[in-house]
Amino acid sequence: MRNWISILWKFGRPHTILGSFISVTSLFIIVNANNMDQAMWIMHWLPAVIVALLCNLFITGLNQYTDIEVDKENKPWLPIPAELITKNEALMNAPLKNEDY
Repeated sequence: MRNWISILWKFGRPHTILGSFISVTSLFIIVNANNMDQAMWIMHWLPAVIVALLCNLFITGLNQYTDIEVDKENKPWLPIPAELITKNEALMNAPLKNEDY
């Protein structure tokens, strides 16, 4: 389990995950400043954050998938250049299917 979390964390690029989370949360607070009840958070904010984080994972994964040679030089610690997962595994959401956990 720990290996899966580690690979997913590296694959998703933590600084972009944090940026997506902060952006969605900030915009939600600005738009709903006068109507902040718990039901709204659960029904609207949570799905928005989940979708934003999944989109973030897709975008960063696509970047890693297409820039393997560049990343081998500049970012060798990323999961694909570091050979923690293969290019085909990355294409099929390998962090979610990794057998090492």
